[in-house]
Amino acid sequence: MWPELLARIKEVGISKHSTFRRRQELFLLMHAEDFDRAWDELAEAPVNQRWQKEIGRLFEPVPDQQPGDCLAMMKEVFYLE
Repeated sequence: MWPELLARIKEVGISKHSTFRRRQELFLLMHAEDFDRAWDELAEAPVNQRWQKEIGRLFEPVPDQQPGDCLAMMKEVFYLE
């Protein structure tokens, strides 16, 4: 990931960003006080738009992803603190 993108991720309020891989599947975990706001700000960042264009060609479409969704979101079904 580009250093300028990592900086922008932190600037919008996303922290503890992890990506896990199992064969062709990726799982993204990140913390944000206001995820929707942070994600919207990141989506508008030119560096993120360039990154998405570059990296997007490496991914297969997610079958049930809704039009306009940047990510195929998952619903949390269990959490233990």
